[in-house]
Amino acid sequence: MNKSKTRGFTLIELMVTLMMGMIIVAAAIPSFLSMVQRNRVAAAASDLVADISQARGEAIRRGKAVIICPKDGSLTNGWEVRVDNVCTNASATVLSAHDPIDGIEFKENVAAALLISPTGVAHLNDDWRAFTFQASNCSAGLEGAGRSVTLSLLMEVKSVSQACIPGF
Repeated sequence: MNKSKTRGFTLIELMVTLMMGMIIVAAAIPSFLSMVQRNRVAAAASDLVADISQARGEAIRRGKAVIICPKDGSLTNGWEVRVDNVCTNASATVLSAHDPIDGIEFKENVAAALLISPTGVAHLNDDWRAFTFQASNCSAGLEGAGRSVTLSLLMEVKSVSQACIPGF
């Protein structure tokens, strides 16, 4: 009886299996990148909508004006929510602060601050009435990689998912 049978994979079987795995991974990468872009846009919209809601609630609760200040003159650079009616007061209470969100570009330059009165009414300017943003370098027509946000005077926020726009 010969008990010297070898067990395991041959080098060729191992190479074929690795090649098949690499083909599957290569096919999944574009889909994964699209998912990452859609998630970044959804997270940015959620953060902004949450901060707008928080600002309105805090203005009513505290009976003081609350302001959302774009950092360095643009929401692209992030924003701060402050208990105050101006962005320049260094001693104002900062309720929340957001850094720039990587991979997001705003179509409009939202540069002006959004002031919310103690009664919860927004002092809207054209920057905050409606604006859009989307994932950087997203492929045209990619559903969910863009957002359109509109605000009403009573701080009703509407955030609608949209496809990427070429030449944004």
